[in-house]
Amino acid sequence: PCERWITMWRRSIAGLGIVFAACSGPASTSSSPSSASSARSTASTTPVTAPHIQPRLDRPSMAYDAPRQQVILFGIPTGEAAVSQTWAWKNGRWTQLHPPTSPPPRTWAGMAYDGTTQTTVLFGGQSEASGAPMQDTWTWDGTTWSKATAASGPPATVGPQIADDPALGRLIMLIDTQPEGTKQLTETWAWDGRTWAQLQPLTNPPAPRFGGVMAYDNATRQIVLFGQIVFIVGPQVGQTDTATWTFDGRTWTSHASSVHPRGLEFGSMAYDAATSTLVHFGGGEAFDFFNDTWAWSGAGWKQLSPSNSPWIRDEPVVAYDAADRQILVYGGGVRTQVSGTTYYDTWSWDGLTWTLRQASASAASSDQLQAMVAAAGPHVAGQAASTGTIGVGAGDFAFASQPPRAPGGGCQA
Repeated sequence: PCERWITMWRRSIAGLGIVFAACSGPASTSSSPSSASSARSTASTTPVTAPHIQPRLDRPSMAYDAPRQQVILFGIPTGEAAVSQTWAWKNGRWTQLHPPTSPPPRTWAGMAYDGTTQTTVLFGGQSEASGAPMQDTWTWDGTTWSKATAASGPPATVGPQIADDPALGRLIMLIDTQPEGTKQLTETWAWDGRTWAQLQPLTNPPAPRFGGVMAYDNATRQIVLFGQIVFIVGPQVGQTDTATWTFDGRTWTSHASSVHPRGLEFGSMAYDAATSTLVHFGGGEAFDFFNDTWAWSGAGWKQLSPSNSPWIRDEPVVAYDAADRQILVYGGGVRTQVSGTTYYDTWSWDGLTWTLRQASASAASSDQLQAMVAAAGPHVAGQAASTGTIGVGAGDFAFASQPPRAPGGGCQA
């Protein structure tokens, strides 16, 4: 089975610091989330050569900058933790920007476009220098980043969930006050363009909420929240909230259902104006990873069946590109306790299917392929020879196209 080969690959390369994109079979057509196995990808096997200029950011943040009609990506480049980078996606390509001022390097920051002030707002994250949660607020005006001087604000937070609520005219943010503690609480905060204010809804979603996704549903005029990290050890093991929550400006409401995306942890979600639905892609649960695409209509979830999909992953970042009327997804990966694959690819959703817009990296040289063969053995060698497209980063190999599938959907021997 595919899972056996994936396990063997992980074990064989764990000590080498080299990681590979996993082989997978056809996507599941079931709308039930009950299966514990990873969804199998339907991604194209056609190699796509990437341009030389592209972001390679680790756990970045992304949002659409409406006045300039471009998607902004912020984060730290892999292997260069001492610097921050800002990139813009426009007209089908990435361009690195060079603002005179940037937020300190971090991962897992919350970021969203603020329609009231027409700026992009970034909050919190994990400091790359110290590993500590961060508490600062920054705004992007299309030219540079500026640190906000609010007198007070939310506590330092890793992975805050933030979305613009145009009906309220404010950004709404949900945080865990103690993301790894035993007395977790969630707090709801609002940004009015100058200051943060803690809201007091009648009900707050239960903690933990780290690893969930949140977006504004234009059709229902509500904030929608789904997912959370699933603890497999410790005092919170097995405490999983699979409900979808909505916020109407006054309180949070739970919508429980047995039909929902399987990727409870670190998925991606954005509103698709073309179909008037929220679209959820990917995510994981423990060490299972998925590439399902789901739509939230306001009444419930429905699994979609696109003809093409990105391969399995969690931690992709997402934004709706209003200029192209498509959802844009960047990066993510498949990571376990012993190995992992980081993607730097870019995909778009047009309401019907996914399209690979930019691959992880450019085509591999023959020397790189031979190095991969020597490190991984004959099984992976056959895969590499067939795809011929890998990317070399900071100690990683990442397929720029999905490894081929054997007839019937199994891994190719």
